[in-house]
Amino acid sequence: MNWLKENPVIAAIAAAALLGTTGTVFLAFQGANLHQQAVMELNTQGTTLRRLEAKKPYPNEANLNALKKSINDYKKAINKFQEKLNGLEKKPPQAEENAQAQDSQKPLTPQSFQDDLRKAVNDLRNEAKKNQVALPEKFFFGFDDYQTQLPLQGEVQKLHREFLVIEELVSSIVPLGINSIDLLIRHPKAQPPAANPDPKAAPPKPDQAPTKPIHFDSFTLGITAPHSSFNKAFDKIPDSPGFLVVRSMTIENSNPEPPPKAVPNQPGTAAPMTPALKPAASDQLPMIFGSESVKATILFEVPDFPAPSPESSPTPTPTPPAK
Repeated sequence: MNWLKENPVIAAIAAAALLGTTGTVFLAFQGANLHQQAVMELNTQGTTLRRLEAKKPYPNEANLNALKKSINDYKKAINKFQEKLNGLEKKPPQAEENAQAQDSQKPLTPQSFQDDLRKAVNDLRNEAKKNQVALPEKFFFGFDDYQTQLPLQGEVQKLHREFLVIEELVSSIVPLGINSIDLLIRHPKAQPPAANPDPKAAPPKPDQAPTKPIHFDSFTLGITAPHSSFNKAFDKIPDSPGFLVVRSMTIENSNPEPPPKAVPNQPGTAAPMTPALKPAASDQLPMIFGSESVKATILFEVPDFPAPSPESSPTPTPTPPAK
């Protein structure tokens, strides 16, 4: 110890060398441990790679063919369903005549649409007069804007389709003994309600066209009719050439006041004597059910189903990469 005290420089150098040796040994052991872990990880990755290379890729060709067939069958089912929906839109005789006119190179024009509309109004007024049915003063099947002006050429087909559905429905209920057609209002600017996006739905693909909502033409029809005539008119809805959807309907009695419980005495007349015998039931209760008329207001929607998309060619099976 005296020698270390007598030589402090050499003691400091020896202490530093001892600390350096200890640190070097520690780092050597740590490096060896890390090297061993890296070698083990490399061996594991190499084993996994060789195992994957030895396996056949999945799905194989049979699975891809089955998936391709399933996709094509699904597309065919969708097209068949769209064709079925389009088939529900029955074409009235007027539409068939127009189709023949188009085949003979006589397309529907704004002027011909207005002429057909005026002719249908005159025919309906004559039929209503014959059946004693009251019509609104300015009745024009809801197409009031086109009494004095022509529609655009691009709107003629859509307007004519809507006109045929309304005209066929109204003309079919006029001869059924109704009292009046109170109102007929079209809602040309009505748009279908926007569907709330499903938060769990997968996002659309970049090359996938967005799905368009089904367009609805809507109109409100109000009539007054006896109970039996209203039932007949309501039964005519399924026979309409268009696919009509009854969105809402309100019915009320034409006379909201209830019938009196007893017949009031006329002035100057004595009260009726109480009969000694109990009268029959038919003499006791007056017939009130079915003797009143009802006022019905119905909101119709006419969906315009999209045409089926052309069937796409089957997707070819991808060729597996060469090993």
